[in-house]
Amino acid sequence: MVGLNPQTAQDSIGICINRVLGTPSTQSSQASLAGLGRGQVHLHHISLDQFQDPSQQAGIALIEQTNSLNAHELQRSAGFLHALDRQHFITARWSLRALLGGYLNLAPAEVPLTVTPTGKPTLSPPHHDLHFNLSHTGGRALLAATLGRSLGIDLETVVPLPEVLGVAARVCTDRELTELRSVSAQMRTAVFYRLWTRREAALKALGTGLGGPPEQVEVDGGPARSAWLRALGGSPE
Repeated sequence: MVGLNPQTAQDSIGICINRVLGTPSTQSSQASLAGLGRGQVHLHHISLDQFQDPSQQAGIALIEQTNSLNAHELQRSAGFLHALDRQHFITARWSLRALLGGYLNLAPAEVPLTVTPTGKPTLSPPHHDLHFNLSHTGGRALLAATLGRSLGIDLETVVPLPEVLGVAARVCTDRELTELRSVSAQMRTAVFYRLWTRREAALKALGTGLGGPPEQVEVDGGPARSAWLRALGGSPE
């Protein structure tokens, strides 16, 4: 795997592209897809706050987006307690469908989204050579797309964490926790978010989610923008 970790004062972003587990798909001979060449990764930034305006036009657009979702997505949207969270989810899913549809030359409602047994969204054949991952926080989302390789992305809003070591002890490996303890108190929140977003991106690329043991992935919290994955499945990379 390789990873990137651009970071701003507001956001921490982890991106992981799976070059270790599995091989490029042999079931599709596509070298490119609507401008997405094999070996390339496209990143799309999505604003989820486009319907803050209570105008009739915004309401109509949200209804049109909702009508593009499938039954599973509608069920998930109905589970949100707050209207803003529901709107963000609907806009994120519609944007995902619209962007993937642009690659596949399909309308948003026609994009054949499904999920793996572990819950990772994917595309049904014959479009499964297009891999993607979506992450959102607050009013923003990021979509990563590539051909022939699974990938994961995580976007988190950086907020102060007074109990950062306590939080890290529950989700980090011993080595990651040692690294976090070794930096100054002023730097710990930034380093923790690097660890967290890189870890979640790697787990999403694997398709295992956060339910597995922390040791299945180990990452580095330094500022390097590549080669930050230390171990995969307990084995050094």
